[in-house]
Amino acid sequence: GSTGNKAFWAKWTAIVYFTVIFDAQGGTVSPSSISVPLLSTPGTLPIPSYSDCNFKGWFTTPAIAGTPFTSTTQVAGNITVYARWTVTDVEGNEYKTVRIGNRTWMAENLKTAHYSSGTEIPQNNAWTFPSTDPAYCSYANDNTNKSTYGLLYNWYATYRGHIAPTGWHVADTSDWNALVQSAGGASVAAGKLKETGNSHWTNGVNTATNETGFTALPGGQRVEDAFQDLHGVG
Repeated sequence: GSTGNKAFWAKWTAIVYFTVIFDAQGGTVSPSSISVPLLSTPGTLPIPSYSDCNFKGWFTTPAIAGTPFTSTTQVAGNITVYARWTVTDVEGNEYKTVRIGNRTWMAENLKTAHYSSGTEIPQNNAWTFPSTDPAYCSYANDNTNKSTYGLLYNWYATYRGHIAPTGWHVADTSDWNALVQSAGGASVAAGKLKETGNSHWTNGVNTATNETGFTALPGGQRVEDAFQDLHGVG
């Protein structure tokens, strides 16, 4: 081979970085974004905080569904990931939550038989007007419905004590109005808030998309001491 002087040139390839943005869904997080090389993994992820909520990980969509995003997930492009939160009541029941607009909502019905102070709420399957005693019952007065639909409370139960988990409150008119507006207005909100399919909405064809993740269920309604429209009205 040649024994003369030789010149060599280095060849460089630019490293492509992508941005991972962390949306804390009502909570706080630092840092709020990181840069990750193409097809590399992010490593240790930041842990967000949200008062009175439990952090359950980062996910690729803001609603209840979505793929977990972990320290070993390969990053192939810019991406926003979303914190998933739950809330726990005084009995230890844990509930999914969803961020809609600028409010965080429980995505499951309350099922505690105690106020947040620990005081018991009486069960009464036959409460009627004009009784003013706090009470709760199961939907259709069937305790097997509790796991799906939670419990139904009369107005006095919600008024006489703090029934919501610590740091939370029972939704008022302004909350409900904000929910409807965040879901696109009264003409389309129902379809964006209802659970999809006919697992529970069995009366008629259910065209809901549940794109908000709110997952409203058809627990029916109670008129005096009688239930009606289970699986048809939520």
